[in-house]
Amino acid sequence: PQVTNTGKKDAYVYLEVTLPKATVITANDDGTKNEAANVALFSYKTNENWKELTSQKREDDHSVTYVYAYEKVLQPSQVTNPLFNEVALINLVEGQLVETTQNIEVVAKAIQADSTGTIEEAYIKLANQNQ
Repeated sequence: PQVTNTGKKDAYVYLEVTLPKATVITANDDGTKNEAANVALFSYKTNENWKELTSQKREDDHSVTYVYAYEKVLQPSQVTNPLFNEVALINLVEGQLVETTQNIEVVAKAIQADSTGTIEEAYIKLANQNQ
């Protein structure tokens, strides 16, 4: 996922990534089983220029949402690099989540960079405007 600034002003841009969670049994690399636990079903490695806003992480029994800020001001028509290139399913023990659909939701948000403070302060303003 990446973001293009289609506006007319410089912007701070953010990606909110929501991963599904489920209570499942996983296996370690050596094949030993772990106890059932409610965990995020996917993982990924973020690329450069993206910063996790850890204070904005939200979690419940069914999902966990991470908020990432692009560390550079995005000028009109510019495009960010991708937040990540691939995702991996956790190491589930066979037979779980059969015939289910699991979705990763990614939502892009932006706010003009001018007069909105730091990238963190701007996100709080954005969140407050869109409650």
